[in-house]
Amino acid sequence: MHDGYRASPTPQPGYRPGVTVVVATYNRARFLPEALQSLLAQSLPPARIVVIDDGSTDGTVDALAPFVDRVEYLRQENGGKARALNRVLPTVDTEFVWFFDDDDAAHPHAIESLIAPLVEHPSAAFSFGTFSEVRTDGNLLSSTRHAVPYPHADLSEHFQRLALFRACNIMMSGALLRTAAVCEVGGFDEDMLRGQDYDMMIRLASRYGHRFCGREVFVVRIHDAPRGPSRELHANAERERIWAKYNARIGNRMMRELPLSAFAPDGLVPESPAALRAALLTRAWALATKLGTSVSVSDILNAFKADSRSPLTASERQVLVEAFNHMFFAEQTHRAAIRLLHLLHAPAARNALTLLGKGLYWGALNHASNWRSKYASGLLGWILCGAAYVASRGDQQRPASSDAY
Repeated sequence: MHDGYRASPTPQPGYRPGVTVVVATYNRARFLPEALQSLLAQSLPPARIVVIDDGSTDGTVDALAPFVDRVEYLRQENGGKARALNRVLPTVDTEFVWFFDDDDAAHPHAIESLIAPLVEHPSAAFSFGTFSEVRTDGNLLSSTRHAVPYPHADLSEHFQRLALFRACNIMMSGALLRTAAVCEVGGFDEDMLRGQDYDMMIRLASRYGHRFCGREVFVVRIHDAPRGPSRELHANAERERIWAKYNARIGNRMMRELPLSAFAPDGLVPESPAALRAALLTRAWALATKLGTSVSVSDILNAFKADSRSPLTASERQVLVEAFNHMFFAEQTHRAAIRLLHLLHAPAARNALTLLGKGLYWGALNHASNWRSKYASGLLGWILCGAAYVASRGDQQRPASSDAY
């Protein structure tokens, strides 16, 4: 394992073998029973199932009546999912913990599938599987579902980690965690009223190893019920705007706490100009979904200050064209992108500008929230591409000279 990542912590004295499942719930009385039934039907039964009720007002207690002898129940004032999970965490006495959502359903083999990689790889802090999704108020496991494959299964663990830094592609309901690792990173951030699961997965992945189990382990219910605790209650249609808000908190933490080597394609401290450029471009790509255009533009400009001579690698070309094409595009401003015109001074940087312009154009086309944003950002993409093209034509009409940035 790379020196920047450590083996998962040894279980503390008193941890016993097995899995504790923790289900935080808030006003999901109509969905919670199926979630619990699926957990009780596991081929490898959990040692404990704990439901922490975050101040529900919809008859959740009545919905739990059939499970009273098989499920532990706690209740707190409404304070958010992170606070609810943190309340239970100190009571978890098993080696593994599974934080499961109250509106999903687990496949019967889920624990069995997830625990196997952790037994085989004691250094891994968590394992995870894939999921499928369905829009229904009925039984999830018996409905026709749409499978959502994990797109990075063929990548190395390090590149899977980079992909997670970019986007939430590992779901908490589909991940089994070592309890000691969750405790060592400090539990959940209680200021994260949304996105607390993603925040936890990034904090674990940035410190420890992980393993993909290769199987679908749960089903996500797509529904339009409100999301979040009472302080951040929002409609399903507003979820991307709220996620973007809390993604910014995650991005700020990553910028503050993660060394640049965490973003290097080889995971090593970047010592050469080319390695520094690659790491800065990868960080720009990863944080563009969280901190917006301005921070990413700064990293991109600094990348080509480090090295404006070397031809772009295949991975650099990919992160450049993807950087500004993402689902949170509509929540960001792209005025800072005009600063990218500084890249006109060197051939390799101009190639990067063309790719960034194309990505900005496709981001506007795919994700802009209204025609004004679509037009303005799309036009900016064309301007960047056009400026790079004109400057490149000029290269052909003058003698070769230094291309230092």
